Amino acid sequence: MVAMVALAHGGAVRDGFLYDDFHLIVENPAVSSHAWTTIWTSSEAASRDAEGHNVRPVTLTSYAVDHVLGGGSPFTYHLTQLVLHALVVCLVYLVGMALTAQSVPSIGVALLVGLHPIQTEAVHYLSARSSVLSALGMLAAFWMYLRARHTQPRRWVRSALALAAFAGAVLSKETAIVGVVWLAAYELVIAKAPATEAASRIAPYAAVGAAVWVWRWLIGDGGGHDAHVSIATGAATGLVVLGRHVTAWFVPIGIGPVTPQPWVGWNDPAVAGMVLVVVVAVALAAVGARRLPLASFGVVCGMSALAPVLALPFLTDVALFQPHRGYAAAVGFALATVEAVRALGAAAARRAAPLRPANLAIAGWIVVLGLVLGAVWADASQGRAWRDEVGFWSEAVQGHPREAAYHHSLGAASLRAGGLARALEAFTTAAQLDQALPRVHYNLGLVYTAMGRADDALAEYERARERDPEDFKSLANLGFLYEKKGETARALDAYRAALRVSPGLRAVRERVDRLERSGTVSPSRA
Repeated sequence: MVAMVALAHGGAVRDGFLYDDFHLIVENPAVSSHAWTTIWTSSEAASRDAEGHNVRPVTLTSYAVDHVLGGGSPFTYHLTQLVLHALVVCLVYLVGMALTAQSVPSIGVALLVGLHPIQTEAVHYLSARSSVLSALGMLAAFWMYLRARHTQPRRWVRSALALAAFAGAVLSKETAIVGVVWLAAYELVIAKAPATEAASRIAPYAAVGAAVWVWRWLIGDGGGHDAHVSIATGAATGLVVLGRHVTAWFVPIGIGPVTPQPWVGWNDPAVAGMVLVVVVAVALAAVGARRLPLASFGVVCGMSALAPVLALPFLTDVALFQPHRGYAAAVGFALATVEAVRALGAAAARRAAPLRPANLAIAGWIVVLGLVLGAVWADASQGRAWRDEVGFWSEAVQGHPREAAYHHSLGAASLRAGGLARALEAFTTAAQLDQALPRVHYNLGLVYTAMGRADDALAEYERARERDPEDFKSLANLGFLYEKKGETARALDAYRAALRVSPGLRAVRERVDRLERSGTVSPSRA
């Protein structure tokens, strides 16, 4: 299994950084300075921007450890991500064995999780590590929970380890709280435990999950930003996103590195289709609970793991559909798929009784081998798209020329690569397509500054300030450019505005102090 994962995804170690990797990892001072205490006690460690991001200390700690080991080299980060994915595959096998006591179906579930094309993003995209780590913690907790439940020796040790693993999962990504649903589904659907007994068994996990959420709230978890969308539009779009995840698992066609998701209303035909998908999934879980309990259990696990995406449209207005958000759901859907195939295979074998069982087995293994090799080829081919950041976004723009966010990302990638002319073209196109796109004017200001076109840069930063008066980065850069032009009063005005938004900007405060000491302006408290 591990060899198959390495064959399919081993190319990930040649990838670089991409998109959110820069503010979460590369330019995050908490990661590069190995600020262990800050990572675990402050929301400011969440990213370079220290605002609007979830607190995930286990994920951040793993990034910082990679930085210690590799000095910031992308190879180390990607190797770790690949190893974590392989560990998830191994744990899926162990959980499968604990549930079925049969190695072949357990290997099938593990390979599906490891090789399904929808998992490629989670392996190649470093910012998706929270999804991988949280799934790893959920699986470890569930495996230890099953062992503690069914074996007497060292039960308390296994229970403690299960609780610790679950806490680690929620500290990796807050949506891992759905692991409580997995435990409840196991007790009610598989173990057939009375409701009161099931509640008593899962209560410690619910308590641990709640405690972690309270702790995150106390240290100031931002949890994203308000996307300013109506309840009706947000709910309809969230349902479509959930439905896309489900259909992408069972019909893995056209899964690419970038998959735009527009806002939709309840009158959009896509909503009706996705409602049908969800209804069918719920119906299968309900109907199969008696005849195929493991398949029903798998559907419940998959759907519950996807439930958090319903809230996404209210928290962000970009990248609403990203395959890695369904990483943990793949475990449930893989189990449901294998159990359904086993049932169908058994039925087919009964109908084909006159045929030799050996011939049926050979035919079955040929089909399985073909599917595995096809998945390996698809994963390896799709993974190559993540190698080059500029090429990645160039391909995205070619495929979706009207997506302003993709032009904006191409501009950012080109700017990092030193291609100022291409960055200017991409940012300008993005601004033309969507004037409300976050940070587009700020980035245009960066390009013009790098080109030495100070007046154009000032104009863009002023547009950024007009759009968002609390954009402290644009304010700080405005101050710097006005100071270079000798317009001290305007420079101080911009600097002080930046400090009112973000008092921790040490370099800006030093500039204010220096200008005020020069005596050319009146001192003022920022």
